[in-house]
Amino acid sequence: MVEVVSPPKTLTKTCYSCGAGLAYTQPEVKSKTTSDYTGSRDTYYYIKCPSCNSEVNVPGYMPR
Repeated sequence: MVEVVSPPKTLTKTCYSCGAGLAYTQPEVKSKTTSDYTGSRDTYYYIKCPSCNSEVNVPGYMPR
């Protein structure tokens, strides 16, 4: 049986475009994979700012 033992951790970040303070949880983080001309791939993790709709880079893992 799965139980909730604590609420999800809330993380904070400031939007670099509009300066809005953002609070988010890990399930809200989205990822995007890009590749360059050599075929090398990088994965970026971000959240969308609800104020200006910018992508704000965040860590792709939940810090402890």
